[in-house]
Amino acid sequence: MGARVAERRFPADLSAEPAAQKLLSEALEGTSVPRRTRLELELMLEELFVNVVRYAYPDAASDPFVDLRIYVDDEAECVVVTIADRGVPFDPFDRPLPERPSSIEEVPVGGLGIVLVRKLSDAYEYRREDAMNKARFAKLWGGARDRRLDRSDRVVEIPQESVRTVRLDDKELDGVVGGISGIAVRPNPGMR
Repeated sequence: MGARVAERRFPADLSAEPAAQKLLSEALEGTSVPRRTRLELELMLEELFVNVVRYAYPDAASDPFVDLRIYVDDEAECVVVTIADRGVPFDPFDRPLPERPSSIEEVPVGGLGIVLVRKLSDAYEYRREDAMNKARFAKLWGGARDRRLDRSDRVVEIPQESVRTVRLDDKELDGVVGGISGIAVRPNPGMR
């Protein structure tokens, strides 16, 4: 099976999150994405979707929405999820990871969803483009995880022999390279 894209606009409302999960489930249907990877994708999607709903539109914006785009490439063993909104500018990945608490009493209530996304994803990025917040994360599985790159650099570099380009309608995701677009993404220091 080749690459596929599923996309949809949802109202920025918590009641729409199950429909967003359904779109993800439908996009993954019939693919080789392992169960654990699916569960991690669901969790990351929930965290970012809920953040947009709760914080992107603090003023009563007319027609607040969440755009969801899911790119699945079974051959490259990669899923790229993009969540976009027209809310207040906010880079969820711009804050340093919190220090590990020394006791359960020190664990903050809330605020760990983005940490979870950063730890579970293989790559992530944020862009403010065309007056929109665009948060993107990628998840690899199988052999693609074995081809992971040196995470010491600030830009993901893919060995040339694994480069494969797929043209998509969306200008934000022009080239898929070994499963992740040819964009600069932050290294994920929490990778296993």
